[in-house]
Amino acid sequence: MNTGVLLGLLAPAADEAGAASEASSSEDPSVWSTLPWGTLLVILAVILVVALIVWGVIVWRRRQAAAAGLEPQGPGIGERLRTLWEPFYRGLPARAEHFPTIVVMGEAGAGKSHAIATNVDWRGQSNQFLSSVDHGAAMQLYLGPDVVVHELSAAVLRDVGSAAKHALSELWRRMGPSATVLVVVDARTLLSTQPAALRDLGQLVRGKISLFPQRCRADLKVRVLLSHLDEIPGYEGFAAVLGNAHGCLELEPEAGAEAEAERLLAHFDEHLVYGLTTRSADEFDRLVGFYAELPKLIIGLGPLLETLAGAGDPFATGYGVGELYLGSLSPESRVGDPFVVDRAGIAASMLRQRRRGLGGSAAMGVGISGLCVGLLSWHGSRVAAAEQAVDDFDASQDRLADVSDKETEAANVVSATIERMYASEILWFAASYGPSKLEIDNRFEQVIRESYLEPHLEDADRVELLYVTALIYASRDNDLGQLVRDNRTLWADNLSLSDWVIDAYVDASREPYERAVELPDPIEQTGREWTAYLTVLDACLTDGRLEHSEVELLQDKLPRLRGPREYEVLGQVRTLMREDEDLHDRLAPLLTESLDSWSGSNYDALERLSETIAGLRLSVGKLEGWGLSRLVSTLTKLPNHSGTSYELDVGEVHIESETLDTVIRRSRRHELITTVLDDIERRRPIGGRGFFDASARLIDAGQVRGYGGGPSSRIPGMYTRESYEASVAPVLGFADAQLGGAGAAAVVEGDGSAGDEAAGDGGAGGDAAGSAAGADADSGSASAQPEVVDLLAEDEARLEREIRSATASYASAYRQALDEYWGSFEFSPGSAVALPYVLKPFAQQSSWFTDFLRAVVDNASLDLPSEDEDIASYYADLRASLADYGPLLTLLAEDAGTVPGLEPYQGLMAGLQKQVEEAAEVSGDPEAEELSMRLSGLGALSLAILTGAEDDVGDQVTDWLFGAGVDSQWWDPFLAPVEATMGYGRENIEDQLATAWIHDLRPELDPLFDKYPFSPESSEDIEAGELEALVRMQGKLPGSFWERFDSLARPAMEEGRLSTLAGVRAPAGMLATVRDLERMSNTLWDEKGERLPLEIALRVEPLPKEPVDGRSASMASVAAGGSSVTGFNNRPDPQVLVLDWWDQGSAVLSLTMSAPVDEQDALSGTARPDERRYRIFAAGTFSFYHLLDRAVSPDLGAREDSITAVAMSRATRCARSGPVGTKGVSLGWGVLVGETVREVSVVLLSDPWAAFAVRRCW
Repeated sequence: MNTGVLLGLLAPAADEAGAASEASSSEDPSVWSTLPWGTLLVILAVILVVALIVWGVIVWRRRQAAAAGLEPQGPGIGERLRTLWEPFYRGLPARAEHFPTIVVMGEAGAGKSHAIATNVDWRGQSNQFLSSVDHGAAMQLYLGPDVVVHELSAAVLRDVGSAAKHALSELWRRMGPSATVLVVVDARTLLSTQPAALRDLGQLVRGKISLFPQRCRADLKVRVLLSHLDEIPGYEGFAAVLGNAHGCLELEPEAGAEAEAERLLAHFDEHLVYGLTTRSADEFDRLVGFYAELPKLIIGLGPLLETLAGAGDPFATGYGVGELYLGSLSPESRVGDPFVVDRAGIAASMLRQRRRGLGGSAAMGVGISGLCVGLLSWHGSRVAAAEQAVDDFDASQDRLADVSDKETEAANVVSATIERMYASEILWFAASYGPSKLEIDNRFEQVIRESYLEPHLEDADRVELLYVTALIYASRDNDLGQLVRDNRTLWADNLSLSDWVIDAYVDASREPYERAVELPDPIEQTGREWTAYLTVLDACLTDGRLEHSEVELLQDKLPRLRGPREYEVLGQVRTLMREDEDLHDRLAPLLTESLDSWSGSNYDALERLSETIAGLRLSVGKLEGWGLSRLVSTLTKLPNHSGTSYELDVGEVHIESETLDTVIRRSRRHELITTVLDDIERRRPIGGRGFFDASARLIDAGQVRGYGGGPSSRIPGMYTRESYEASVAPVLGFADAQLGGAGAAAVVEGDGSAGDEAAGDGGAGGDAAGSAAGADADSGSASAQPEVVDLLAEDEARLEREIRSATASYASAYRQALDEYWGSFEFSPGSAVALPYVLKPFAQQSSWFTDFLRAVVDNASLDLPSEDEDIASYYADLRASLADYGPLLTLLAEDAGTVPGLEPYQGLMAGLQKQVEEAAEVSGDPEAEELSMRLSGLGALSLAILTGAEDDVGDQVTDWLFGAGVDSQWWDPFLAPVEATMGYGRENIEDQLATAWIHDLRPELDPLFDKYPFSPESSEDIEAGELEALVRMQGKLPGSFWERFDSLARPAMEEGRLSTLAGVRAPAGMLATVRDLERMSNTLWDEKGERLPLEIALRVEPLPKEPVDGRSASMASVAAGGSSVTGFNNRPDPQVLVLDWWDQGSAVLSLTMSAPVDEQDALSGTARPDERRYRIFAAGTFSFYHLLDRAVSPDLGAREDSITAVAMSRATRCARSGPVGTKGVSLGWGVLVGETVREVSVVLLSDPWAAFAVRRCW
């Protein structure tokens, strides 16, 4: 039986019973019953099979390698060794596996092979058809009668590589029960061999021994064979004296070589006496000679023996040599057999193997027998546990249809227990305990019928009664049972049973159930609940929109609709029951009426209605971040619920599919619109973002960058033509079709009749088709009319408000984005050298510049309807925002891949580019006397354009743009190359102008600024002739400064003005200086170059009245340059001093002190004035100014500088506020009258220094 029997039966309570099942299983007292014996046996069998396969593959590969025969060319030492020993050991007889192994090592030519040939009968083994020998350059393997010999070549002995170690380790894992190492040493060369060589040999031997398996190293014997002793005189006699029966020479590993030599000589003394009696005199002499040579040979072996014993290395394992053998070419002359082995060990090894085999077989037999007995006992315990579980399950039943917790727990236990019982039927166990298993099945099926089938008879409707009675009376041999088996899924679904339970019950029923079942009275009829349901549905549809609560009600109350196959099967059940006389009588109440006649006849319509209601979802899910574009697209693509039209009539209720679908679509659209617009209002998007999803990642446009220039920004992805056509145009097209014009007729009020409207607009099918068509249409075109969808009036009004608001915001932001992109245009060639190359794109039909213009044109030329179209109102804001781009779009319109309107401009740029290329080849002469000769070609070109000598390309471009009607706000990118060209030219002009000013013109003025009054601190006055020759502009011969200025700076000035040409910056301070020089020249000379006097306005202040020595001040005068002014004690008046500045002579300040006249002398006319004059003199070319410097000015404060220094400083200030004149200033001189100082004050009503004030602002 299967675990699912009661889990399927108790499907509703399966989850709750899981814990109880686990608890019951854990409480099983039998440990054996919990072990998965079947699984373990299967795993064991699989492992054995895999092991056999692996072993077979290995054997096959070995045989294939042996069959190959030839040694491969060029293999490594490890591979060559393997190809030798693998075939050798594969051909060994079983007995040979118990032979001891002797490994022969030594240098090349030491006599290893001869020793083996004379002491091991390997040829006799070959004669018995045994693979007794395998020869190779690296190793030779021999099989003797009782020994296996490995002869290592000198090359292998000295090979310490990892490959050789690995190969030898693999070989020596096949050693017999014991191992012996025989080291062959050539006696002929022993005494001449260096001790270090012997030590190396010992180390190599020890290294090879370390590769032996641990079992062989434990009792390892190491022997030494001295070969070729027959070539040493006296050895033959020595060997004859000892005799063939003499064994090896036994050594004591702990003793030294010299001590061993003495011990052995003492041992052979008796043999020497025997030789004296049996040998001739010559033979005895040779014997004595060898007797003397033997200790030397033994001592010569010392380094080898010590190394093998591990001397000097406390951590090394020592291998003491206990046996020394003497060999020669003649077998009769050997002393000891170096290949002798213990034959008793061979027999003991074979006996041990036999005992192990017999013990293992016996143990396996006992184990298998015990395992079988245990498994059978384990299977019996599971059968007993199943019997007990069925008893417990039967005892737990309350015979009610509802399943209690106790029943659930018992069901889980019995299901698991019976499954374990059948799962333990391994080997022949399926035939064991047959009666007990049959009784378990019968009782289990009886409990199921009484506990879970018969309770279904209570309070069941007619359909359920048909299912349960058909199953109760089904058997394995009747037609009803076959029908149940063929349609077990229907019974499982209707009775909440598993398929296996149904099959098991039918198979267990060898004969139909004989007893009658009790049917409920009355029997509940089914199929008529659709009448009430359709009445409720019709009431919900009258409002034209479904609420969430109405949808929940319709789905909760939706009657069950059975499948067409189920109706067919139920009809067959009724037919079979009617044909059976016993069942016809027992179940007559179930068979009197046709099942669900109305539901069956309207099955197709009810099926589609059920699918529609069951799948109805008004909730639109999580729509956060949706935009208007996605909303409109979804509105037109909502799934169409209608397929084939249908109608349902029951009583006075009439339901049409078109009506239902129309109401559903309106309801879903209302939910969608409300959710999305609420989210948009919550987000408060700006700049028209309401059209786009909040998560939209739009691709920016206008990413153009060329050599020398391009826009520094990009057009944001939201404000591109692509985004407009993809997200904005469809919304505006939808608004036109849906919210105005033809779309208005499709809008319904909330209380309208859904049926009438559906009929009026073509029904749901027409709307779906229109949605699909609208989705596939060209949404980028404003003229594409999306299919009208039916909306509620409130949804239409809200959509219209939101779309208009978003459109206005989007139009403004769109214009701003384009303006910012246009304004970000930059053109920077980087250098004048690169200018000819970066100008080329402006003259080409296709370049980064045209890409920039095309980006603007493409994104500014939206497909907007004209103003006279009906739908223009939705596009008015966009059309108004882009109106200024109209002339530009017209100018840059494409025709067959070119822009005809741009050709004049490109021609101008080509001409400019040619001029720049030609100018780039010209370089100026920095030493030239003319500015034009100093300029580069580009500077000369710009100077010619600025002075009008060449046509101004910028004016031509401006005229072209103006003629095309393009407003000045779009001119900058077109003028950028001209401005750059002129900029580099102006830069060259400015550089050369600055150079000329600093290095040529300013030095001309140094004599001027180094002398008085231009340098008030100077003690040298500038001469009038010198001043005239330097800075006079007038006359036939201008001053030297102006002569150079006219050639080096005047060409960069505007005609008739001391101002640089447009856009050309003058060197720092130059204009201020030359303008002051011009003013000074105009002041000091007339147009013919004649000198002009300076008119200085003065006012002499009243003189002091206090007398000095009886005299009072009566008059004061200031005289210079042939002119003077006089002041008296009466009222002061302004006077003008006409100063010949070029010939000032001596400047004099005079004070006249007069005494009073006697009255009698005055009356008689004989009185003479009693006057005295006191003067202050000043000399120099500018004596008048020196006189002024001797005055003190209270208006200028207490200063250490002279009056001229202060006045000139004020008059030549370079501050932003400009120069300040020195007039209205009072000057006072202290005139010494006797011992008293009398002050004479003069007020300067004009600035005498202004004529000579020349600024130096650099």
